[in-house]
Amino acid sequence: MRITKTIAIAIALVILASPARAATFVGMNERVLARSADAIVIGRVAAIEMVASPEGAISTLVTVEVERELRGHVGALVTLRQPGGQVGDRGLWIPGGARFATGERQLLFLSVHHDGTVRTTALGLGQFVLVPHPRTGATMAERRLDALFVDSQPVHRVALARLLRTIARAVAAETGAPPQALVTVPPELVTPGLERESVDAFTYALDGAFAAWTNVTGASIVLARGGSIAPAPLQCDGVSQIVFNDPFREMSKPVGCSGVLALGGFCTSAETEMVNGVRFFRITEGNVTFNSGFGSCTF
Repeated sequence: MRITKTIAIAIALVILASPARAATFVGMNERVLARSADAIVIGRVAAIEMVASPEGAISTLVTVEVERELRGHVGALVTLRQPGGQVGDRGLWIPGGARFATGERQLLFLSVHHDGTVRTTALGLGQFVLVPHPRTGATMAERRLDALFVDSQPVHRVALARLLRTIARAVAAETGAPPQALVTVPPELVTPGLERESVDAFTYALDGAFAAWTNVTGASIVLARGGSIAPAPLQCDGVSQIVFNDPFREMSKPVGCSGVLALGGFCTSAETEMVNGVRFFRITEGNVTFNSGFGSCTF
């Protein structure tokens, strides 16, 4: 049975603002990163849950099924406690942090927090998503980190085999203190009575995209999820939507994993504003409909 999923977006637009990079890193190469980490693993993201403590702290619990340990020992399953997330109408966003999606295969550099729980080393620097090369099929390690860097730019895309050799050399040359013991099950994962919100891969990515616009200092734009509602075609009805599987047949179906992936547009009012001699119309609504037929495509 085909499932149509719709997410309405409540949007308040006053002026347009560009997303800003609010995290700044001093360049750290992969050899230094490997020596800094208490554990390094390859695994697949099995579950993501956001949790709020009674004191107001918000964390994202990311459970990873470990297929290979490159440094340290975490066992077959480890749950990271990453700072930030969203529970209900409250959110804490950490620019430069790691971003996870269920089902993704990743190489993770992990460090022990002061309470023993595990998180990625140096925020998003300690995360590589593993994907096949589009032409050769060889496994590539990709960083999806948007931040400012002082001194030097980090590697954003490298062959996994090369990265593994770098890690192996760094670990073999290590002469310092042994890695710290890790708490692979953070207490928030099993503590009853905490406010929780489980998220799927799309919702988590969507919240991160919203935060990139909303959290810009001085910007008068607010993007937030508005909950699930019945889907509607591309029309100006006062409700912004993201609709899946093209239920109203508004575009041609793909052929051989090629064609129109999604169709989107926005609605404007008669209200305008002049900026540097250019007239801008107020955007009142935005809609995106994703096509059906791409579910089995690997791109």
